[in-house]
Amino acid sequence: MSFEELGFHAQEIYEMAVEKYLRDEHMIDERDGLYYAPTDPMSGQPMMTEEVLRKTVWDTEMKFNEIHSLFNDFLVLPDPGAFDGPIQSVTTCMDALCSKAFTDPIQGDPHPINVELKAMTVAGSTIDEWDGLAAKAFMNNFVIPFEGRTENQFTVASILMNALNANKELWKRARANIDDIAHKVKSALDHYDDCGKNEWEIGLSVVGAVVAIAAVPVTGGASAIALGAVASAVDVASTFAGQIEVPPKNDYSAESVEGVIAKAKQGIEDLKTEVARAEQKIVDAMTNSSGVVAGHATDFLAPRPTLAGAPGNPDVGQPDDD
Repeated sequence: MSFEELGFHAQEIYEMAVEKYLRDEHMIDERDGLYYAPTDPMSGQPMMTEEVLRKTVWDTEMKFNEIHSLFNDFLVLPDPGAFDGPIQSVTTCMDALCSKAFTDPIQGDPHPINVELKAMTVAGSTIDEWDGLAAKAFMNNFVIPFEGRTENQFTVASILMNALNANKELWKRARANIDDIAHKVKSALDHYDDCGKNEWEIGLSVVGAVVAIAAVPVTGGASAIALGAVASAVDVASTFAGQIEVPPKNDYSAESVEGVIAKAKQGIEDLKTEVARAEQKIVDAMTNSSGVVAGHATDFLAPRPTLAGAPGNPDVGQPDDD
């Protein structure tokens, strides 16, 4: 099985359920897409009229019609590969923000120094002869905080990149899990009437796909402020390994067609719950980070220079005659 064939497998499960239920409960056989009423062994005549046969088949089809809707929500899951482009773009952004050798605070990946940006950190030494209030304001508001702001921006980019990675891993595992459920349900319908107990196991690996990191500190003026963060379980540094949840392995068993479909519904609902919980981890982290950045904007972005508000003044920015 594969995720791309999920709709086809849902139809297979539906057809198997209808066929086996009609056989078990009404002794109606299906051959080549047609249904045949049971016959009297003595006379060889059908034991139900055509009208009763059609109604029985129709009622059974309606009984299991929800099988399609069980899988519908999973037919259009986000493509994990669609996150690769944005992840690469944010990684490029992180590389560009390195005025010194930074390490991703979540994954621990190193990023090389951007030598062009590094030149900005020594800009103060080139204006030593500049004096006065404007010079002091420029030094205090722009030169001195430059590296701190750049590092904070790097951290924000890291949080965004790791959130993208976490999303990618979440949808990769969700696809694998729903495909596994379809496979197990189809197998259970094949064997529910075998001798012995019909048991199967569903492991929801989506549990633990997203690891919530308590906080990532950044420089906030005279104190430290913290951004929320998440990471993919496969990419997270070992420091956070203790926060990765162990996926449960839920055991299911059923001895009838109705029982198998009921357990399938339970397994799919369990998966939906875990997907929603993983998504909420990402939402909470990004909401926290957005609020922190909005509330401490000057720790991430330099203020607009006062000189920028004086357009048209020919004396602004011009050298003295002496």
